Amino acid sequence: MSSLSGSIGGPPALAASCSIGFYSKPSQFALGPWPNSRFLVTAALKAVELSGYPSAVNPSTNRIYVPDLAAGPGNVAVINGATDLPADTVLVPVGNAPAVNVNTNRIYVTNFADDTVSVINGSTNSVVTAIPVADGPFGVAVNHSGNKVYVVDRNAGKLSVIDGATNTVSNTLTVGTNPFYVSVLEYEE
Repeated sequence: MSSLSGSIGGPPALAASCSIGFYSKPSQFALGPWPNSRFLVTAALKAVELSGYPSAVNPSTNRIYVPDLAAGPGNVAVINGATDLPADTVLVPVGNAPAVNVNTNRIYVTNFADDTVSVINGSTNSVVTAIPVADGPFGVAVNHSGNKVYVVDRNAGKLSVIDGATNTVSNTLTVGTNPFYVSVLEYEE
Protein backbone atom coordinates (compact mmCIF):
# COMPACT_ATOMS: atom_id res chain seq x y z
CA MET A 1 0.00 0.00 0.00
CA SER A 2 1.19 3.52 -0.82
CA SER A 3 -0.04 6.56 1.04
CA LEU A 4 -0.11 10.33 1.20
CA SER A 5 -0.64 12.42 4.30
CA GLY A 6 -1.32 16.07 4.81
CA SER A 7 -3.87 18.79 4.69
CA ILE A 8 -6.51 18.17 2.05
CA GLY A 9 -9.12 20.77 1.24
CA GLY A 10 -9.75 24.47 0.97
CA PRO A 11 -8.70 27.36 3.18
CA PRO A 12 -6.77 26.40 6.34
CA ALA A 13 -9.83 26.87 8.54
CA LEU A 14 -11.79 24.41 6.39
CA ALA A 15 -9.00 22.03 5.47
CA ALA A 16 -9.37 18.47 6.70
CA SER A 17 -6.31 16.51 7.66
CA CYS A 18 -6.24 12.94 6.50
CA SER A 19 -4.14 10.11 5.20
CA ILE A 20 -5.01 8.52 1.89
CA GLY A 21 -4.01 4.94 1.11
CA PHE A 22 -3.78 3.50 -2.40
CA TYR A 23 -4.19 -0.25 -2.89
CA SER A 24 -2.64 -1.70 -6.02
CA LYS A 25 -3.52 -5.32 -5.27
CA PRO A 26 -7.05 -6.48 -4.51
CA SER A 27 -5.70 -8.73 -1.74
CA GLN A 28 -4.65 -5.61 0.19
CA PHE A 29 -8.26 -4.46 0.48
CA ALA A 30 -9.66 -5.76 3.74
CA LEU A 31 -13.39 -5.15 3.26
CA GLY A 32 -14.25 -7.34 0.31
CA PRO A 33 -13.32 -10.74 -1.12
CA TRP A 34 -11.68 -11.12 -4.50
CA PRO A 35 -12.00 -12.38 -7.18
CA ASN A 36 -15.58 -13.34 -7.93
CA SER A 37 -16.34 -15.00 -4.62
CA ARG A 38 -19.99 -15.07 -3.60
CA PHE A 39 -21.32 -14.73 -0.11
CA LEU A 40 -24.41 -13.65 1.79
CA VAL A 41 -24.41 -11.12 4.59
CA THR A 42 -27.33 -11.18 7.07
CA ALA A 43 -30.92 -11.94 6.16
CA ALA A 44 -31.24 -8.53 4.50
CA LEU A 45 -28.64 -9.33 1.90
CA LYS A 46 -29.85 -12.81 0.96
CA ALA A 47 -31.45 -11.39 -2.17
CA VAL A 48 -28.30 -9.43 -3.02
CA GLU A 49 -25.44 -11.26 -4.72
CA LEU A 50 -22.03 -9.86 -3.92
CA SER A 51 -19.12 -10.67 -6.16
CA GLY A 52 -16.07 -9.07 -4.62
CA TYR A 53 -17.45 -5.56 -4.62
CA PRO A 54 -17.52 -3.53 -1.41
CA SER A 55 -20.65 -2.16 0.23
CA ALA A 56 -21.11 1.09 2.15
CA VAL A 57 -23.03 1.93 5.31
CA ASN A 58 -24.55 5.20 6.47
CA PRO A 59 -24.77 4.82 10.27
CA SER A 60 -26.77 8.07 10.53
CA THR A 61 -29.65 6.71 8.42
CA ASN A 62 -29.04 2.99 9.06
CA ARG A 63 -28.91 2.26 5.33
CA ILE A 64 -26.57 -0.15 3.54
CA TYR A 65 -25.68 0.36 -0.13
CA VAL A 66 -24.66 -2.75 -2.07
CA PRO A 67 -23.99 -3.36 -5.77
CA ASP A 68 -26.69 -5.94 -6.55
CA LEU A 69 -25.25 -8.19 -9.22
CA ALA A 70 -28.16 -10.64 -9.00
CA ALA A 71 -30.46 -7.89 -10.30
CA GLY A 72 -28.00 -6.98 -13.04
CA PRO A 73 -25.21 -4.43 -13.57
CA GLY A 74 -26.11 -0.94 -12.46
CA ASN A 75 -28.39 -1.93 -9.60
CA VAL A 76 -27.48 -0.58 -6.18
CA ALA A 77 -29.58 -2.19 -3.45
CA VAL A 78 -30.55 -0.02 -0.48
CA ILE A 79 -31.01 -2.12 2.66
CA ASN A 80 -32.82 -0.84 5.75
CA GLY A 81 -30.53 -1.77 8.64
CA ALA A 82 -33.37 -1.58 11.18
CA THR A 83 -35.60 -4.12 9.44
CA ASP A 84 -32.94 -6.07 7.51
CA LEU A 85 -35.09 -5.73 4.40
CA PRO A 86 -34.41 -4.22 0.99
CA ALA A 87 -35.78 -0.67 0.99
CA ASP A 88 -35.10 0.42 -2.57
CA THR A 89 -32.97 -0.04 -5.70
CA VAL A 90 -31.14 2.79 -7.41
CA LEU A 91 -30.13 2.46 -11.06
CA VAL A 92 -26.69 3.72 -12.11
CA PRO A 93 -24.71 2.99 -15.30
CA VAL A 94 -22.53 0.17 -13.86
CA GLY A 95 -22.38 0.24 -10.04
CA ASN A 96 -19.00 -1.08 -8.91
CA ALA A 97 -18.22 0.42 -5.51
CA PRO A 98 -20.16 2.79 -3.22
CA ALA A 99 -18.98 5.20 -0.52
CA VAL A 100 -21.12 7.33 1.81
CA ASN A 101 -20.66 10.88 3.05
CA VAL A 102 -22.54 10.72 6.36
CA ASN A 103 -22.51 14.53 6.71
CA THR A 104 -24.32 15.20 3.42
CA ASN A 105 -26.17 11.86 3.01
CA ARG A 106 -24.72 11.49 -0.48
CA ILE A 107 -23.64 8.13 -1.84
CA TYR A 108 -20.91 8.00 -4.49
CA VAL A 109 -20.90 4.95 -6.79
CA THR A 110 -18.16 4.26 -9.31
CA ASN A 111 -19.09 3.17 -12.82
CA PHE A 112 -16.00 1.43 -14.27
CA ALA A 113 -17.10 0.97 -17.89
CA ASP A 114 -18.81 4.38 -18.02
CA ASP A 115 -15.92 6.45 -16.56
CA THR A 116 -18.27 8.28 -14.21
CA VAL A 117 -19.19 8.47 -10.54
CA SER A 118 -22.93 8.54 -9.80
CA VAL A 119 -24.04 10.73 -6.90
CA ILE A 120 -27.12 9.45 -5.06
CA ASN A 121 -29.24 11.53 -2.69
CA GLY A 122 -29.66 9.23 0.32
CA SER A 123 -32.91 10.90 1.37
CA THR A 124 -34.69 10.19 -1.91
CA ASN A 125 -32.56 7.32 -3.30
CA SER A 126 -32.34 9.14 -6.60
CA VAL A 127 -29.33 9.94 -8.78
CA VAL A 128 -28.40 13.62 -8.53
CA THR A 129 -25.69 13.63 -11.19
CA ALA A 130 -22.95 11.62 -12.86
CA ILE A 131 -19.45 13.07 -12.60
CA PRO A 132 -16.99 12.29 -15.43
CA VAL A 133 -13.61 11.03 -14.17
CA ALA A 134 -10.52 9.42 -15.72
CA ASP A 135 -10.49 5.94 -17.29
CA GLY A 136 -11.75 3.00 -15.21
CA PRO A 137 -13.03 4.35 -11.87
CA PHE A 138 -13.27 1.62 -9.26
CA GLY A 139 -12.33 2.28 -5.63
CA VAL A 140 -13.89 5.25 -3.84
CA ALA A 141 -13.53 6.84 -0.40
CA VAL A 142 -14.92 9.96 1.28
CA ASN A 143 -13.32 12.56 3.54
CA HIS A 144 -16.48 13.52 5.46
CA SER A 145 -15.21 16.65 7.17
CA GLY A 146 -13.58 18.02 4.02
CA ASN A 147 -16.45 16.94 1.72
CA LYS A 148 -13.93 15.43 -0.70
CA VAL A 149 -14.38 12.19 -2.62
CA TYR A 150 -11.35 10.20 -3.80
CA VAL A 151 -11.79 7.91 -6.80
CA VAL A 152 -9.18 5.46 -8.07
CA ASP A 153 -9.14 5.51 -11.86
CA ARG A 154 -7.65 2.05 -12.37
CA ASN A 155 -7.00 2.08 -16.12
CA ALA A 156 -5.50 5.57 -16.01
CA GLY A 157 -3.36 5.01 -12.89
CA LYS A 158 -4.81 8.16 -11.42
CA LEU A 159 -6.77 9.43 -8.43
CA SER A 160 -9.61 11.86 -9.10
CA VAL A 161 -10.45 14.25 -6.27
CA ILE A 162 -14.10 15.34 -6.33
CA ASP A 163 -15.39 18.40 -4.50
CA GLY A 164 -18.59 17.13 -2.86
CA ALA A 165 -20.05 20.64 -2.66
CA THR A 166 -19.91 21.21 -6.43
CA ASN A 167 -19.82 17.60 -7.70
CA THR A 168 -16.87 18.40 -9.94
CA VAL A 169 -13.34 17.01 -10.21
CA SER A 170 -11.07 19.49 -8.43
CA ASN A 171 -7.79 17.63 -8.98
CA THR A 172 -6.36 14.53 -10.67
CA LEU A 173 -3.20 12.90 -9.32
CA THR A 174 -1.01 10.18 -10.84
CA VAL A 175 -0.70 7.31 -8.34
CA GLY A 176 0.86 4.46 -10.29
CA THR A 177 -0.04 1.30 -12.15
CA ASN A 178 -3.36 -0.50 -11.60
CA PRO A 179 -4.62 0.99 -8.34
CA PHE A 180 -7.84 -0.67 -7.13
CA TYR A 181 -9.01 0.92 -3.90
CA VAL A 182 -8.46 4.02 -1.81
CA SER A 183 -9.01 4.67 1.87
CA VAL A 184 -9.16 7.85 3.92
CA LEU A 185 -8.21 8.08 7.58
CA GLU A 186 -9.44 11.35 9.07
CA TYR A 187 -7.82 12.64 12.23
CA GLU A 188 -7.78 15.69 14.45
CA GLU A 189 -4.67 17.87 14.71
